[in-house]
Amino acid sequence: MENISVQHGPDHVELADVRQIELDKIIVSDFCCRNSEGDDLSCLMDSIVQEGLLQYPNAMDNGDGTFLLLCGRRRYLACKTLGWQRIPCVVRQKDQRDLIFIALTENLQRLASNPVDEAIFLGKVKKEFGYTEEELGRRTGFQQSGVNERLSILELPREILMEVSAGEAGRLKFTHAVALAYLMKTNRSQKESEIRDLAVKVRRCQLTTIELKMLVKLITGGGYDRLPDKLRMLLFNHKYMTAKVANLYLGIEQICQEKEMQKYRIVVPTIRTRIADVICKAVKSKLLYDRIKQQVIDLIQHEAKSADSGADAGLNVKTVAHHFSKLVDEINISREKIIALSKDNPQQLANFKRIAQNLIKQLKELLANVEPDTNNTGN
Repeated sequence: MENISVQHGPDHVELADVRQIELDKIIVSDFCCRNSEGDDLSCLMDSIVQEGLLQYPNAMDNGDGTFLLLCGRRRYLACKTLGWQRIPCVVRQKDQRDLIFIALTENLQRLASNPVDEAIFLGKVKKEFGYTEEELGRRTGFQQSGVNERLSILELPREILMEVSAGEAGRLKFTHAVALAYLMKTNRSQKESEIRDLAVKVRRCQLTTIELKMLVKLITGGGYDRLPDKLRMLLFNHKYMTAKVANLYLGIEQICQEKEMQKYRIVVPTIRTRIADVICKAVKSKLLYDRIKQQVIDLIQHEAKSADSGADAGLNVKTVAHHFSKLVDEINISREKIIALSKDNPQQLANFKRIAQNLIKQLKELLANVEPDTNNTGN
């Protein structure tokens, strides 16, 4: 090992900073974020043979005769494959933290770097040195949101990370991985299985990141668990069963809050199963959201009109029962107030008694009119 007096390439350094280091004394750092396994080094080797090593790897002196390779793994492997015994390296003498970020800065600027490599590197640095996300962002040039996103994907299943890292067209992208990572923050027992199922849907249906985020939000927000089984199955397996369609089912009462639909909202609780059937059939027929919504509205309007015309007497009875049930609830809630009123304001209590007695009278008359006809029990 000796100092050399050659300076070329983008690394302009003082002569004393460049040393010839024996290859068997070099230890490759875990912080080299570019994974060179399986790389084709032939082009790089040809370049080194013809033009020499134009840019030197960076290494840190461990003080025991060995050197930690901070960046330049592919150059190191190419020289080793060529049979070199020694390689010129820029030897850094700074604090170890700064050395690691020198390696990071160089590797992140290379075209071969990708978000998964960056995430793995950031995760190692954070664990090893206890940096906060803010410190990592400041030292690497990433916005803090970029650091947070990269760290978040590290919890995803390995095959998801490998796919994102490959960067193939029509497959999972980094933004997809960030959306899926929100599921890992939940306590859902099947979250890894759900992540894999969503990944399949992304590939099969070519979902955008926004579409995937809406599905993840539906799951993490509890909406998915409130869907009937038939719609839950479609959510993972069918392109046209989107989060927007699922929210149509979950928020059907909100549609009935619209002015022209308010008079129909009373029938919704009684036909939810049929609404789910309509949505299921429409999705399988590859209908888009607007047409599905219109079919649901048509069903609600039809059922409400049938109830008004007496075509569904059972529904009318349920409607009346619903109103009486609400009245009973109100009376139970107000019971203590009524008792207190009898002590504080006897005059108002007298008025209440008259109203209650009149209500009881009308209820008795109603019950007498709907008493089952024992002579026609078969009808």
